[in-house]
Amino acid sequence: LEICKKQGDKSIIGISLNNLGIYYLNMDNFEEAERYFLQALEYKTDKSDIANTYNALSVLNTRLNNQEKSLEYAKKAVLFTKEAGDFANYSFYLSTLA
Repeated sequence: LEICKKQGDKSIIGISLNNLGIYYLNMDNFEEAERYFLQALEYKTDKSDIANTYNALSVLNTRLNNQEKSLEYAKKAVLFTKEAGDFANYSFYLSTLA
């Protein structure tokens, strides 16, 4: 992550931060996971990547039993995936709203 920051590659920084968020989510460290996911959004520019992080935030909030916030993030994932034209993931994220 530090090497990516020195090189200034925002896309890779965003992906790395998202991966750290997933790691902490899998470790049930929800506070750290959320921190990394939100940081990832600051670096990501690709709409499919942004949708992926919003989906992860939705999963995190489902695990915290915060359904309202989970739904909010799931809707953002659907929106960004649709804007990206990523219809394979669009269908998947849309199904999470059902």
